[in-house]
Order: sequence, then structure tokens, then C-alpha cells
Amino acid sequence: MFNIINVFEIVSDYIEDMKNDLKPIPFVINLLIIPLLIAFILFFLIKDIKNFSRTMITITSIFVPLLLNVLIIVHYSIERTVKNLKKVPIEYKLEFLKHINTTTSMVIFICIFILFISIIISNINDNIILKITILSRLLYCFYILIKFILMFFVGFMFVNIIIALLRVYRLINFEIKKY
Repeated sequence: MFNIINVFEIVSDYIEDMKNDLKPIPFVINLLIIPLLIAFILFFLIKDIKNFSRTMITITSIFVPLLLNVLIIVHYSIERTVKNLKKVPIEYKLEFLKHINTTTSMVIFICIFILFISIIISNINDNIILKITILSRLLYCFYILIKFILMFFVGFMFVNIIIALLRVYRLINFEIKKY
């Protein structure tokens, strides 16, 4: 429980769950193509990247605590399900809870990454990029790359929030149909 911080465990569990849930084509569409489309749309629509990055700081600062609460609720639900082993066939429910856990954890990780990139972007001084003549093109390309990476992870975050929403919806439907 108290090991070195290993975010790759979250990423590997997430990828494993997605591979189990989705066939190869929906896997690529949901986790690559849709976030790339969102990234391209945002990349060309958003001109003021600093304002966008400040907005993303606000959004991720709100999402992370909310999603941590979802994880606590998932933990409580698993605990309650295990206590009621005799009353409910739990395999289906535990599978949903596992997937909700991995997806929500991945969204939190993405939000933290977006927060980090947004803080960097919001603190970049544009005058420095323009004053350096020799490295200006290289710095500008790096700036564009950072902007696109931010947009991609925003799209990836939106897709995963929708996936988590669908999983919670299906779990609640399962609970409703049970009664």
C-alpha cells in the first residue's frame, strides 16, 4: 500500500480494462481518433492558449476532488457488496466497479497532467519567445507541440469522463433492475 509512487500501474490497469472492454477498432477510435479530433478542433478554434490554460487549471482543480469522491464511493460500494455476498451475484457489479475505478483513476491522472501543462503554459512569457531570434522557430515549434499535447489530453479526458459516466449509468441500472 505504501510503495513508491507508480502511475504506470494506473495506466497499465486502464489499458488492460479497455482492451478487455473494447474490440480493437473501438479501442483505437475511442482512445486515439476521437481525442485527436477534439485536439484538432480545439487547436484551431482556440487562439488565446494562456486563457485556455487558465480555464483548464480551474476545470481540473474542480474535477480532481469530485473524481476522488467518486473513487471513495466506489470503494464503499465494493465494501458493501462484499459484505452482502449471499444476497447479490456480485461478479457483474464488481466488474463495473473495477472499470469505474480504473477509468476514474486515469481521468484523475490526466487532469493532473493537464494541470501541470496548463501551469507551464500560463507562465510562459511570450516576449521571451519573440526576443530570441536564433531559437525562436525551435521554441515556437515546441510551444505549438505543447499546445497540441494539451489539447489531445483534454480530448482524452472528455472521452474518459463519458466512458466513466456510461459505466456508472450501467451500474446504477443494474442495481435498479435488481429490485
